[in-house]
Parts: sequence; structure tokens; C-alpha cells
Amino acid sequence: MINYENTIKLMVGENVISNLPYTFKQRDCQRIMIVCDEPAYRLGYVDLIKYAFISDPVDIVYAYKGIRDIATTKDVEEIVKQYKFLKCDGIIAIGKKAAIMAAKGAKVLLTEGIRYCNHYRANALTEYPTQNVYLFCVPINFGSGFEALPVARIYDKEANIIYEFNTAYAETNVLVLDTKMTDIIPPKAIATYGLFALSLSLESYLDDDTPMISKAYADTAISTVYRYLQKCILKNANKEYRLKMLEAVGYASCSYAAIGKNNLLSPLSDIISDKYLANYANIYAILFRQYVKTVDVGRAFGYSLNAMVEPNDYALYAKESRAQKALAEIEGLYNKINEYVDFNAKLSDFDVKEEDLEVIADQFSLINEDESITKEDVMQLLKAAF
Repeated sequence: MINYENTIKLMVGENVISNLPYTFKQRDCQRIMIVCDEPAYRLGYVDLIKYAFISDPVDIVYAYKGIRDIATTKDVEEIVKQYKFLKCDGIIAIGKKAAIMAAKGAKVLLTEGIRYCNHYRANALTEYPTQNVYLFCVPINFGSGFEALPVARIYDKEANIIYEFNTAYAETNVLVLDTKMTDIIPPKAIATYGLFALSLSLESYLDDDTPMISKAYADTAISTVYRYLQKCILKNANKEYRLKMLEAVGYASCSYAAIGKNNLLSPLSDIISDKYLANYANIYAILFRQYVKTVDVGRAFGYSLNAMVEPNDYALYAKESRAQKALAEIEGLYNKINEYVDFNAKLSDFDVKEEDLEVIADQFSLINEDESITKEDVMQLLKAAF
């Protein structure tokens, strides 16, 4: 078992969920609420968590299992209501992206002392939390890449808008990656999340000032993807391979959390995935593949090559720029994965039309707060990824 301590505690290994009661007691939590989606409940993962607490004085007092494919304001507000009514002091989120997002949204409202999502921006937010809410995330399969990010996106069906909470209060306190929480999933999904983890991790090398903790997580994620992604695609019944890919996504999200969201890729991926009901991770991986070809990758990016190849590989000592070698390695991995599985490798695979690109760029311009990113930059990236 491995524990990494930063602002997020990362628990990795076989049966680490059995340590959850002890971890809760460390934080003086006594009344726990479970937030899960339908797959996590149906596949018995909630029962595994409950069993871990069976002989412990920490109580699991409520399980909210109404979450579907997307986290809604109705989900978040019901979680907040029950959490207060039952006087809980911690949340375990089990499942995929929607369950994690709903739990994060509830944590934000509870911490700020706000009852409804649409009141969040209308309130004068507190400098200090009104209460501490401990959030434990237990992703199933390969997670989503959002587990460690201090962000929650919640859909309001009635108003047809998405609330985005970018705040430290949305941060996960403990991220649990356990072999028991993986199941056999299609190779296409494995490819999607493996390349997404690679994309998130490589961003740590685009800036010379990236914190060392981010690069430490990134190195582990990159090397894990390179060692296990192809094996997992070809033999997805192997539990070891599935755990390694779950780890890769977890490490990548921790790396990305330390550097903050990419001002171009994150909102652009949100727009496209929302507009076409597409997998966010897949869209991000497609855009990142082209993005690194258009930005001026510096010397720091070349060091990512160390995690991609074996120490005695000739590429480390080649006369050409290591950054260019790293770009070639990335492109080579994308191409290799395309040989194994029908990975959605371009935007047109999601029924995006060429005439839609300018509309997408205009939507981005409306929310863009980074003056260094022009519409021409966005169009160049979209055309390359189309």
C-alpha cells in the first residue's frame, strides 16, 4: 500500500478501502453520508464500503443513490438537505464523474452555508468555512480525472444552465484507488482515460514554474500509462493492469490539481462535450494532441521524455531536442492506440461539423478571460483537431 500526502491524501492498493474507518477517525468524523451513482450501487461497490465499517463505531447514516449520467442541482440540493438533517460530518463519493461532481457541489454549498446552487453567486462568500466537510472520493473503473480537481460542474435542468464552482472548497480530502473498485470495461474506454491521464500529466511540463509535487505525480502517471495502457487494452480482464490504469488517472488528476486548469483546453472541452453530449476525457485528449504541436514547448517539456522511455533508451541522448523527441513519442502512442482500438481520434467522430467550429470558437470567446488567447488561436486548434 502507498500513501502520498499533499493537500490531498492519496490511498492506493489492494483493499485500501478497509483503512477508511481509521482515516475517518483521524479527522474526527462519526456520521458519514454516501453519495453514489446507479452503477456503483448496482455493482455492489456501496456494499463493499459498508462492509469496511461493519465493526467500527463510525456510522454510515445515509446513502444517496439517485445520480444518473450528470450531476444536477436537484441531486446537490437533496444531498445538502439530508446532510444537514442527519447531522453528518463527512461524505464518501463512490462512482463515476457525476457522483464525484455532485458530492463536490454539495461540499461547496455546505462549506459556504448556502442551501441552493443558484444562490451561490448571489451570496457574499465567506473567507473562512462555516463548517468543515470532509470528502472522500472512491472512483470506480478508471475514474474521471476530476477526482482531485477543485472544481464542480452542476447542471440545472429547469434553467438549462451549468453552474461551475471553481473553489478550494470543492477539493477532495482523500482519494482512494482500490483494485476492488475496478471492473472489466471496453478497450475503447481504457484508451480514452489512458490518453486523458497522459494529457493532464504532460501539462505539468509546459511551464518551467510548475511545482515539484505536480511533476512527481505527473512522472508516475506518464510512466504508468506508457507501461500499462497497451497491456490493459489487450488484456482488460487483468486486475493488475486495471488497477495501474486507475492509478494513472488518479495521479494525473493530482498533478493537474497542483497547476490549475488550462485556460484554453478546459473550457473548450466543456463547451464541446456539453454541446455534443460527448465524453469530456475523450475531447480533452483529442485537443491536447494538437495543442502541444501548436504551443512553443520549452526545454522543461523535454524532461517528460524521461518518464516515457527506458533509462537506457537512445532517445534520451539523441542530438535532437528532447522536447521534439517527447512530441514524437506522444504522437507515436496515439497512433499505436489507434491500431488496437477504434479510439475517437478527431472531433468529427462526435458529429461535429466543419461549419460548427466557428460557433464553438464564438462560444469560447464569450467566456474567455485570458486575453492572450485569441479567436484565431481557438480556430487553429479546432481545425487541427477536426
